[in-house]
Amino acid sequence: MSGGMDTKIGGLSSLIVTAPSWKKSVLIIVALGLMVTGMIYLKQGIPDEVKEFFGLSFYIIPGLIAFLFTPVLIRLAGGRISWDWSGLIAALGTVFSVIISISPAILLDPGDFALFYAISLGFVFFIRTMALLAVAYYRLRGVLLPALLPSIAGGIAGTLHFAPDMSFSLYVVLLHIFFALGVYFFAWVIEKPLSNSFNINLFAFSNAFISHITEGSNALEDYFAGMGEPVNVYHVTFFFERKGKERGIFMVPNVHPGPLGEIGGSNLPFIIHDRLGENTMVAHGAATHDFNPVRESELEKLIDAVRDSEPGLQFTDTAGRSARYGHGSVEVLAQRFGDSLLVVETRSPENTEDIEYSVGLSAMLECEKYFSHAAVADAHNSLDELAQPVLLGSGISEDYIGAARNAAESLASKDESFSFEAGFSRVPLPFERPEGAGDLGVQVMLIRAGGQETAYILFDSNNLYRGFREEIRDKVLTMVDECEILTTDTHVVNTVSGFNPLGLSITADQVLPYVEEAVRMAGDDLAPAGSASAKAHCKGIVVFGSQRISQLGGVVSSLVSFIIPVVVVIIILAFLSTSITYFALA
Repeated sequence: MSGGMDTKIGGLSSLIVTAPSWKKSVLIIVALGLMVTGMIYLKQGIPDEVKEFFGLSFYIIPGLIAFLFTPVLIRLAGGRISWDWSGLIAALGTVFSVIISISPAILLDPGDFALFYAISLGFVFFIRTMALLAVAYYRLRGVLLPALLPSIAGGIAGTLHFAPDMSFSLYVVLLHIFFALGVYFFAWVIEKPLSNSFNINLFAFSNAFISHITEGSNALEDYFAGMGEPVNVYHVTFFFERKGKERGIFMVPNVHPGPLGEIGGSNLPFIIHDRLGENTMVAHGAATHDFNPVRESELEKLIDAVRDSEPGLQFTDTAGRSARYGHGSVEVLAQRFGDSLLVVETRSPENTEDIEYSVGLSAMLECEKYFSHAAVADAHNSLDELAQPVLLGSGISEDYIGAARNAAESLASKDESFSFEAGFSRVPLPFERPEGAGDLGVQVMLIRAGGQETAYILFDSNNLYRGFREEIRDKVLTMVDECEILTTDTHVVNTVSGFNPLGLSITADQVLPYVEEAVRMAGDDLAPAGSASAKAHCKGIVVFGSQRISQLGGVVSSLVSFIIPVVVVIIILAFLSTSITYFALA
């Protein structure tokens, strides 16, 4: 994955529009029509019979017809559009129609209204066609009639008002013919790059994305599956058997919980937790968006790999004290369990995003020079702007690998072994996904060994806003001896944006009571424990694939950059072609 992938994808979120309630759109259509009628009454030179029904016939009726009948016609064609989107597109068409037709007539000559109104109908047809292709139905033949609705209504109104002069009707027809040709050309131009590179129909992809935003549809998974490729990844899981209590699991899967919403593996932590048990904690491993599972069903392979690793586990009832180590900008909290090692890495308060699989695997292999298994978790806990991922060979990647190596070397040389206790808890947070809170809330694993209590606090969120980790940790350290704050990197909180860390919309003070409750509950849940670790080899999990999401982001970014110039050229050519033909026929 290219270094700028996250910022490319995050930048595209600014293009996402959510439709307001249809009631607001209808109100805009009616208000504009009434406003125009009032303005026309104040303008000299316009016949009274035109003034009387001006706003109603030229703007309100075409807008309402477009709003009411577009969903019906789209469904008959095989597509789908919500009333909110139908209202928004109709309202936007009315706004453009008013601006294009009224402004020149008021500023120049009222006699020019027929010409500019005809132009506005052609322009609105062009905009509606493109919008319906993107939002409702990807086939051009299915959206042409719905796109023409305001043009038909407005054209009839204009023909009646301006009769017996038939030049208006002729101009409207010619404009729409040339704009239809422009739409076809435009659709072909912007579809070609994605079709050639990914075998994706851009408008069908857009339809699926809008369906995901508005209805939670998983249709996007079909497109991602077509882009995907199978990979084999290692991940380490710790199992804790506890006397008289339910077992606990601390898992570090090296796949990425993305890309967004409920698509693919975005809710990976919750799904795995739901399948493996209440005391299951799913930390963030070493993975970027290249390792997004293309379908939710791919997560079954991770779950099966964990279950397959359970038979023959050898439990040990000893653990060491946790300790901190560092290398460069990276600090780790590491703790030994028998002959296995748990390592949690952070760069907080530095701004940091995902680390790629090769970096995590290198850190794991360094630790396995001294321990049979090593789970290397990315705490993923400090972000104030979209950042580049950590790639192998960079200076930061060397810090991650070096910090893990230092921890393994030091703990392997320490001759300490204590019986230990483990406690688990989970407390839901009273916040919503748009506020950065995932479905699991906050989880705590508390380890008491050698007189030391260490709390591993896991938020189900996509990162923490810079400084949030320090505020939480400072408070928790008044309750326990050592702790680290982690996030799952769940992407269910990223429906329309790549940037939504916990702490951006809410404060640490709002969250602290729930964290303190979770720590106390984990303390009450402490029980003598034994641990075992397993290194699972998850084979054939289908992910987005190396460079694919970056390439997709690059292609779409390039398309966005030339859409406006192409639209301008099409509009100019449509006007010129219409004018030449019109005067040739006159």
